[in-house]
Amino acid sequence: MKDIKRYCDALAQVLSLQPDEVMTDLPSYLRGVEEQFEQLKIPTRYRARLVYRYLSARGSRGLCANENCDFERVWPYCEMLFGPV
Repeated sequence: MKDIKRYCDALAQVLSLQPDEVMTDLPSYLRGVEEQFEQLKIPTRYRARLVYRYLSARGSRGLCANENCDFERVWPYCEMLFGPV
């Protein structure tokens, strides 16, 4: 739990909320999120839980609503819907 808090604090400094224009802005937003995850070396097992707070309710929040959400399975789904991320 201490790791999640530390990663959450780090992301709060660099991420903004997901834009409302899902179809046009989501791919670039997700690319930026993924780059931050890589830069901060956040383990994939925490990524879905950490990104959830930044997703808009209208947009993609349903993708990661389950606390057992597997980021490795969600990401390809986003790419299928919105193109390569």
